[in-house]
Amino acid sequence: MIPVEVVFCFLIGVFGLIGTGRKFPVELGATIGFTAMLLSLLLAGDRLSRLSSRAADAAGLGLEESLVRWLGISLFIGLWVGFMYVGQTLTFTGTWPPSRIVGTLLDAAVGLFNGWLVIGSWWHYSHALGYPLRHLGWFEPPVSATAESLVSLTPPAIVPEGHGVLLVTAFLVFLLALRVFR
Repeated sequence: MIPVEVVFCFLIGVFGLIGTGRKFPVELGATIGFTAMLLSLLLAGDRLSRLSSRAADAAGLGLEESLVRWLGISLFIGLWVGFMYVGQTLTFTGTWPPSRIVGTLLDAAVGLFNGWLVIGSWWHYSHALGYPLRHLGWFEPPVSATAESLVSLTPPAIVPEGHGVLLVTAFLVFLLALRVFR
């Protein structure tokens, strides 16, 4: 079995490649959307998972509650990513740096940051729910010490308790101000 931290780090790396292909002015627009996703999860993540549980009970699916909650959050994150990459996003004005190396590194860095926002949030909720992927046979507990230390660096884990909504909102306003004021 592949360690869980390898899977999540690989997925964050995929976002880095996407950022390299899309270029940083477009990726920064996606950063606004992914920050809004994180804010939504901080505000309503528990409600979303409870709603998923109620829907599964009403449908008579008989799945493990943690799995249903994880599937609801995963669907929410997956749809959000789809909307950000398929739909029209805000694009920042700016010119790509004259050095191809610097420009590519900037593109990759913004993509990796977006990956950290998305995949890091997904990892955080997967961890908080006890890795319900194990019910699907995709994961075999326990997680390694490396995974435990890395999951503490995910976006929802690093925002101070009780101040997460405020800090993420402030970051979102900062990104929007950057977009508006150029």
